[in-house]
Amino acid sequence: MWWKMKKIDDESFSAIFKTNKFKELYDFGTVEVRAAIIVSIISIAVSTLYIKVNGINEYVSFVGTVFWNIGIALIGFLGFVVTGLAILTGSISGKIVNYMKKRNVYDCLYGILLSFYFIGFLIAIQIIITFLAEIIINIKLNAVFYLSVLFVFLMVYLFVFIIFYSVGLIGNCVSVFSITSDIENNLNQEEEKERELYNSYRIIALENIILKSANMKEYDAYEKKIDELIKKDSRTSELQKDKLIKFKKKHFDKE
Repeated sequence: MWWKMKKIDDESFSAIFKTNKFKELYDFGTVEVRAAIIVSIISIAVSTLYIKVNGINEYVSFVGTVFWNIGIALIGFLGFVVTGLAILTGSISGKIVNYMKKRNVYDCLYGILLSFYFIGFLIAIQIIITFLAEIIINIKLNAVFYLSVLFVFLMVYLFVFIIFYSVGLIGNCVSVFSITSDIENNLNQEEEKERELYNSYRIIALENIILKSANMKEYDAYEKKIDELIKKDSRTSELQKDKLIKFKKKHFDKE
């Protein structure tokens, strides 16, 4: 029976409700909702004027044509959203994800990725409703004023919300790119420090073995070689050379 149907097994779809992502559709504190409300109210005024001048049936036919074209455009826009998500996820490496999880900031990244699914889901809904509406219009039923205006209000609201929400996603993607770049640099710096630390252990161990097996003459030659390398290194300033010489003297217990 239909009431015993298995629940939808879609992690992202379930996450929309678990994270209350759907509430963004009517969060008046966001730009997209405010823009959608304003444009939708304007659409009611324009629709009312159009109906008074040209009649309800002419209005419905005009709206059907407009939304049919919008539906076609949204199909291409859905592909653009999918491509954007693919590029974004492709730029995020496993190291970055692990870095964010360790610092408990992965939820922010997941929220942005989930927004792509959310907007794609809304686009799919509007496309389907648009095509179904076109079929109903072609049946040539007598149009009802209130239902027609309400339908246009909801469709305009959803369309404007999708447009502005997508613009917001572009800004989020720029932020994610900047954050991932910083994280990548931090990871590289940490890896470089770890490599330097390992090299210091390796050098100390190697030095310890060599010096234990060497005589005093070789020991002096080793000290002079370090002194020579310090003085000939073009990467360091004179002040740095002086500091390195002091390090060398402490190393050989000459201070």
